[in-house]
Amino acid sequence: MDLEIRAFSELNLEDSFFDSLKDSYPEFSTWFNKKAEKGESAYVFFDEKGHILDFLYLKLEDEAINDVIPPFPAKKRLKVGTFKILPRHSRRGERFMKKIMDRAIAEDVDEIYVTIYPKDELLYLIKSFENYGFKHVADKDHKEQGKEYVLVKNMREYVGDILKDYPFVNKQNVDKRLLAIKPNYHTALFPDSILKTEDPYDLVKDISPTNSIYKIYI
Repeated sequence: MDLEIRAFSELNLEDSFFDSLKDSYPEFSTWFNKKAEKGESAYVFFDEKGHILDFLYLKLEDEAINDVIPPFPAKKRLKVGTFKILPRHSRRGERFMKKIMDRAIAEDVDEIYVTIYPKDELLYLIKSFENYGFKHVADKDHKEQGKEYVLVKNMREYVGDILKDYPFVNKQNVDKRLLAIKPNYHTALFPDSILKTEDPYDLVKDISPTNSIYKIYI
């Protein structure tokens, strides 16, 4: 099955998938219902029985963020509002990461950020974000629930690491090579180099080859 874009109103808040989010965020149910009332949507992956396995909600922001330490000045940002994947030996986490990057490029944001509790069961997720250039630069204090890490990726920064700089590639001082791709496969495989006549928002559609970061060319 593929990722699906589903309205909050279509999702079952009583699905056991959401239990850990309710435990970590007492206001989660209220937040979820407000999103449903506003008609907002999220990326969701279901199993064959219709149970939720993965969930991603993205939100554009441009205001200052004053509830973190240190506070952030106003910038155009993409917030990973809610992101939970069940750890498995699969590439779906990679596909979600690519969804985040694709949306950030399409919206031309300055930064992407996410808040995550540094719990043992979430360390793999923190590591995944760090692998793609996110840095722990602030904390968000929830008092009884403790502090969340605030991880930020600067979309205007180049650090010289092919993975941390993803989705950007430094084209200076490198040898060039040509790779022949048939036109009908080109955009599905390499959406980062779509034609100017194509719509970047088509990247939100889920096609498995499109939404993988690592490619194998045979």
